[in-house]
Amino acid sequence: MPGGPRACDLCGAPPRRQAPRWPEAAAASGAADYVTCLDCGLVFASPLPGDGDLSAFHRQQYAGGNTPSRLQAMRPEWAEERQYRAKYQEWARTWLAERAAARRGAAAATVPCRMLEIGCAAGGMLLAARDLGMAAVGVEVSAEAARFGRATHGLDIRVGELADLGLPAAAFGLVVLYDLIEHVQSPSALLQECRRLTVPGGVMAIHTVNVDSATAERAGSDFYLADTGGGHATLFTAEHLSAFLRKAGFVPYSVHTHGYRIVQSEADRARMGWRRRFVRLAENLGNAQVKRRGRGHFLALDARAGAYNPEEL
Repeated sequence: MPGGPRACDLCGAPPRRQAPRWPEAAAASGAADYVTCLDCGLVFASPLPGDGDLSAFHRQQYAGGNTPSRLQAMRPEWAEERQYRAKYQEWARTWLAERAAARRGAAAATVPCRMLEIGCAAGGMLLAARDLGMAAVGVEVSAEAARFGRATHGLDIRVGELADLGLPAAAFGLVVLYDLIEHVQSPSALLQECRRLTVPGGVMAIHTVNVDSATAERAGSDFYLADTGGGHATLFTAEHLSAFLRKAGFVPYSVHTHGYRIVQSEADRARMGWRRRFVRLAENLGNAQVKRRGRGHFLALDARAGAYNPEEL
């Protein structure tokens, strides 16, 4: 039932096999309502945010006055500042080229690589892929978010739910979920559909929240990425994300983490004035440490698609 407790999406344990992740967090404080599965340890929101309809929740986030300030109207000024600025585009081309080069077998024989990004927002990564000679397709639930890339750059962004778009099987050598998988109701179902779409030997590239991070350990329920208000439905560790991928028919081959934050609240950071530069310096030093230890609060995991057999899923 939408809005009610839910079973663990990784191991299937029922709600009675759950415990509060941060039991000291009072509901009145606005802290995220996350539980830990007592059988496998997965951390997830229960009940789901947005009355259980996460797609409607995210569409509403992009609509009119509810749009986050950094995304309002998807205007050209925002695009230059964010996904379409030169620095981002340079990074995205390098990042995509490395993953396209990691394809094996049938996927490597597909030249140029065909790329799919799910949750592509305004489409900046699709433009970088197109500049590399890739045929790039994006999927986005919000028409507001997709409009800029479609109208300004002619990008192929399909608006709607991935499962409803009828994309062909084994059509993509590279599939990207960048800051997306933490927002979906069932990571397991999403990754199974991604496996159907990926050529054997193709690469699945995921960037998401790492709950097994130094930031989360230090902040507890104040961890700024533990955010049901932003629709973060699942908080992963590298081990849990790897288990989801193997369950769907992928073989993980690369794991990295990055990010460390001392001051969690954006409002608190804004009020710091000149002191904020020293906090940033300390966070940058901390980031260098957590990257070496695998304890950054963002998790990047790459995997290759094995032989696809839908009867095994």
